[in-house]
Amino acid sequence: IQLTLGGTYDNNDLTNLRVFTNTTPSLTGATQRNSVSAAFAAPQLYNVATGSFTIAAGTTLYCIITVDVNASGTGGNMVKVNGAANPVSFTFITAPPITNNQTDVAGAKTIQAADVAISSETIAASNITLGSSNNIVYIAKLDVTTLPVTATDMQFTLTGTHDNDDLTNVRIYSNTAPSLSGATNLATVAATFAAPNTYNVNIADIALPASSTRYILIAVDVNATASAGNTVTLDGLANPVSFTYSTAPIVTNNQTNAAGAKTIGTTLPLTLVAFTANSNSQQQTSLQWTTAGEINTNNFEVEWGTDGGQFTKVATLSAAGNSLQQKQYSYLHKLPAQGVNLYRLKMTDRDGRFTFSPIARVVHNFTKAKAVVFPNPVVDQLQLTVEAIANETVQLRIINTAGVQVAVKTVALAKGTNQFYWNLEALAAGIYHIAPSNGLFETIKIIKTK
Repeated sequence: IQLTLGGTYDNNDLTNLRVFTNTTPSLTGATQRNSVSAAFAAPQLYNVATGSFTIAAGTTLYCIITVDVNASGTGGNMVKVNGAANPVSFTFITAPPITNNQTDVAGAKTIQAADVAISSETIAASNITLGSSNNIVYIAKLDVTTLPVTATDMQFTLTGTHDNDDLTNVRIYSNTAPSLSGATNLATVAATFAAPNTYNVNIADIALPASSTRYILIAVDVNATASAGNTVTLDGLANPVSFTYSTAPIVTNNQTNAAGAKTIGTTLPLTLVAFTANSNSQQQTSLQWTTAGEINTNNFEVEWGTDGGQFTKVATLSAAGNSLQQKQYSYLHKLPAQGVNLYRLKMTDRDGRFTFSPIARVVHNFTKAKAVVFPNPVVDQLQLTVEAIANETVQLRIINTAGVQVAVKTVALAKGTNQFYWNLEALAAGIYHIAPSNGLFETIKIIKTK
């Protein structure tokens, strides 16, 4: 059999060409006649010995041509046999009359590689303190679409003004969320180099499934004797992070300069002695922390997140400012989530420098929904937030001090956080209670003014 494989493939895309015969146009039950190397670029003429076989009079035989694709083939390249321009031909033992009715009916086969799109997660510029670890300087987001792919190495350039004594290590993490919480450390390498420096890091064959998103986080450890004022940056636009793969995926680079500079500061504005999170009997989170030696401290921002999620600010508390004594602080988070809850403190001093506390973790196993109202006292519009443990519809009643129902509202709750508003402008001033008809949550006392 003689045939020409056309298309756009190169000499690394295909490994073998195979010829089969069958009584139906299918590989099921087909006989392989030969397999030859296909390590050639298009177009390539093949003359394949198939061995002798007999086609009986009055019968039909199908000749099927297949190719094997290299694991490192180039996505987007094509393979095609055009029966009109380059008809397949055969050599016969006899010399039968041949009628050629071949046409261009075989569509092009496009090599499908994995598709990986790389983008940059936004990271705010901030200070990083002497002797601190795991300061995130860049997060690359990898979206994998059609096929799974395995990344084996990554390359990136740290810039800024840091010198070879400022950093001790670069740490690479993988996570399904842009957070260190629950992340897997892929590699830790020495970072005793001045900026700019390019790193090529083996990340231990990280498998990325099809239709998945993976975040790769780059963090640095700061030397205790680093130079204050020096910076560490990674500009994803000028120096995009790149990866080496075990196969050859189609890579789309959407990285931008989304990571703000990290400026090396001096010592912490305070000493954090302890930071704890505990569940109380009202299914709330009680946070306590103790400081010592505060110098020009400004405030504490309490940040909350769930397992694998991002942190959100839930409160800001003023700090002591200057103190040589231990100071006790507390905060009650009234509406935690079912399951794992994570908390951290953003501790800021008066010149804007800040650092984060270690993460405190608490697990809530709710038996009832949680509900909070705001504002209380209320003038007209009441905001009610319910953390439901299941999907359900509930009737809410407002009851006055005489036990008389004065208002009712039916709401459909979805498992998780629900928020809705209730206009109470028509209620007379006084003390009331909101009670769910099915005991979903504890009765809430409200004060109506005006």
